[in-house]
Amino acid sequence: RPILVGAGLLLALGLVAADWRSARVAAPRLHHRLTAAPMEGLVIGLTRQDGGARHTMLLRRDASSIDPEVTLRIGLDGPLPQGVEPGARVRVVATLGPVPGPALPGAHDPARSAWFDGVSATGRATGPPTLLAPAPAARLPLARARQQLGDAIARRLGADAGA
Repeated sequence: RPILVGAGLLLALGLVAADWRSARVAAPRLHHRLTAAPMEGLVIGLTRQDGGARHTMLLRRDASSIDPEVTLRIGLDGPLPQGVEPGARVRVVATLGPVPGPALPGAHDPARSAWFDGVSATGRATGPPTLLAPAPAARLPLARARQQLGDAIARRLGADAGA
């Protein structure tokens, strides 16, 4: 009898821990598609693709009186304006939509990954971002070094292998 009670308590503790973790990383979700709208925020991540012809930007929008703080993953085409890097504040016009689910049953689930990464929505920019404020000089030095190393690898190995 004590073994059954202990096993039941362990199971309940595991369920509570899983629910707590899920609630802790939860971010507001977009459940419908939005037309092109201007968005401002802080660039927290920037990934180069296709040798610099495309980019994926993680943009953290500040909380306002009606909107909570959210993180958006936005795809950009073409080269970026000078100064657009992690730590910079930008404005971009983009269409947003909910993060898609897996393409096939059992395949990679982008919505699950986005949930645990805190990404609320994904979208495409309709034009290049506008730099509002450059990244502070003392911004995350590790992020700058990482970006420079990634750019050097992409230049050295070429677009496909460098990615």
